[in-house]
Amino acid sequence: MRPFSRSLPMGAAFWVCFSLVAVLCRGVRWDETYEHAQVLAGWVVYPPWHPLPRYVAGVFSLQTRLSGWILAWGGNAVLLCGFRNVLFLSATILSVFLFTSSLTGKTHWGHLAALLMLQGTFLEFDGSYPTFVWPELYSNGHIGGGFALFTVWALIFGYPRLGGLLLGLMPAIHLGQYPPVLALAGGMAALALLRAGCASARRHLPPVPPCSFRVLMPYLAAGLLLSLGTWLLTYTASVAQGAEAAQSLWRSYTFHHDPHRRFPPGNGHIILAGTLLLAALRGRKQPDRGWITVYVAIIAGLTWGTMILHAVLGDRLPFLFIVWMPYRLINHIPPLCMALIAATLARGQRGAWLLPAGLAACLLVAHPGALGDNAVYTRYLAHGEWLAFFLFGAALVQAAGGGVRRRFTVVVLAVTGLMPFHQFGAVCFLAGAMTQGHAHRRPCSGIRLLERPALTCAVAGLATILLLVQQAKQHDWLPISPIQRAIATETEKDAMLLGPPDSCMIQARTGHPVLAEAATASFISYLPELGPVIDALYRDCYGITFAVPRPEGFDTPWMAVWEGRDEKDWSALAARYGFDYILAPEGVSPPLPPVRESRGEGVLYRAPRAEIPGQQNIPEKR
Repeated sequence: MRPFSRSLPMGAAFWVCFSLVAVLCRGVRWDETYEHAQVLAGWVVYPPWHPLPRYVAGVFSLQTRLSGWILAWGGNAVLLCGFRNVLFLSATILSVFLFTSSLTGKTHWGHLAALLMLQGTFLEFDGSYPTFVWPELYSNGHIGGGFALFTVWALIFGYPRLGGLLLGLMPAIHLGQYPPVLALAGGMAALALLRAGCASARRHLPPVPPCSFRVLMPYLAAGLLLSLGTWLLTYTASVAQGAEAAQSLWRSYTFHHDPHRRFPPGNGHIILAGTLLLAALRGRKQPDRGWITVYVAIIAGLTWGTMILHAVLGDRLPFLFIVWMPYRLINHIPPLCMALIAATLARGQRGAWLLPAGLAACLLVAHPGALGDNAVYTRYLAHGEWLAFFLFGAALVQAAGGGVRRRFTVVVLAVTGLMPFHQFGAVCFLAGAMTQGHAHRRPCSGIRLLERPALTCAVAGLATILLLVQQAKQHDWLPISPIQRAIATETEKDAMLLGPPDSCMIQARTGHPVLAEAATASFISYLPELGPVIDALYRDCYGITFAVPRPEGFDTPWMAVWEGRDEKDWSALAARYGFDYILAPEGVSPPLPPVRESRGEGVLYRAPRAEIPGQQNIPEKR
């Protein structure tokens, strides 16, 4: 199960170093945990009633805690966000490299698969939570998904010490993505116990996973202790809040307003079903792929099973079934699908050449000017799914095996299933299947040349250099707009801002507390006790309530609400919630004197303040 000893860790170290170099070339970008770390380190101070400090204190996440410690121990925005950016990119690459290398026994195929993933080939195949390749703002989910797949790889391919430690630590890294990993480990352990205790049934049971659970247990205990310590820190802080439960408001927000807990898009279901089929076709012959099939089946069961319950029960679905966002588990599938495609083609007959050829095609498509028609490029080639469908068609034909009739049947069934949902994908799938079938029957010298490791490595090296050059052209280091820089340098320290409800990272860029941002409402799904204060804040400041379903065609009511308030209303609102400035986008003009204006970025207004007799500055106690 371990065809190499040095090349695999060296390859993994290469991609970690690549992630660091790529982040430096591209520039450090803001990370979502930086604002949480500012609160934990005391850099930005909020009033006790505000939902952000209560959420940060009550959320169970080692990622958040670690970010807070980095700032508290002398770090800064560049160090923290850069560290998180490197983790983000490493989590994207490593799982594809490790799975492909382990399935094929050759690390150069792992490098090629990782580069194909970096081209954004599978970006369209996500769940209800979006996926990215290069580091973006929201990193917790991506790092958690990469950590989960890293754990699955260690368990499947026989690294018990590493697998045990990661398995125990996984709840503290990302609890919502832990259930499928735990289910896989439980199934492996149960099979190992059955084979050990029932010698007569060994012939009828599948192979034991290479991971030794006797060796694993001490490391699992160590990881669980670290997770328990993180939970104790969270429990101590959250109990001190003394917040009340608000289940009805939580249900209304989760089932009518939260975009992350809606049914996944169609492309996510397509790749989930396709990966399950591809893994199952080869799983019986190769035990490692068999356990990958089990893991994909677990994700399919959790995702589709929850969808059935959700459709039947609606907003009566119990809290525990939906709070951990089971629909985002589809995001585990694209890296596994890429690894299975690469391994199937690389280990098959006359299929490996499609991988370097596909990568070369991606490099060409990355320059739309070379293709002439921009409309065709934008509609069909810009997003990369064309190559995913093409390679999947080739891999499925290779995995089907057997004679021409069997392969033809598999292709017809797949195209028939795809046509109602993704016609362009069906065409690309058919093209890949036909290309692979023709190459298998009539190999040529050009194909054999592309299969040589030296040429594959040359294509991979060229792609790596071009990727770094491409990212260097987009270099932007912790971007801050002029008006945000002015707020940071020209306004009073700790002055609270009121901005649009869909704004992002204003606190990070200005160093000021912000009444609400795009992520504020989502706190309700994780800590229902924050529902009353968040709903009151949004109702008073933006005219938005989460207690009822959102009306159709009523997407931005807060703009009209802001313009309809007079100075007296703004004065009362500022006194109630304690904000000092209002940051309004262009096109929204509250009847207040502007302090600073920046074209294309908005206008900063000074909030009038007037004390209201008997008014307490605690919204949930009004």
